[in-house]
Amino acid sequence: LGLQIFDARSGTWNALNDENSAMRFNDVSVVRCYPAFDFAVVGYERNGLDIYDATTNEWRSVGRADGLSVETVEDVAVIGDRDAIWVSSGSSLTALSNGQPAVYHENNSPLTSSRIGAMKVIDSDTLWIG
Repeated sequence: LGLQIFDARSGTWNALNDENSAMRFNDVSVVRCYPAFDFAVVGYERNGLDIYDATTNEWRSVGRADGLSVETVEDVAVIGDRDAIWVSSGSSLTALSNGQPAVYHENNSPLTSSRIGAMKVIDSDTLWIG
């Protein structure tokens, strides 16, 4: 469990988990890498998410105390250099921007369902939700 990383240039494998890194958990549900901004987001099935900053080699955890509506992470999309982090949980969509959370679902937004199958940022500032 955790992350399995394949280096295509060298043909080697590496593993990251809660025992050999600052990752908090091993129940990884989604990974999104943003090499242009030197960070990655790791979402967990039951434990929120971690943000890895490759510049500082530091991990930061994000959970309910930081504004996530639930700890389940099904998908993640990031606008810009962490300007806004969008998290799909299966029961809601949370946007974390400048430390301020906004929670969306079909009862308080134009979303027709809280079940989000996919998210994609286009042109660095437009989020497509499907």
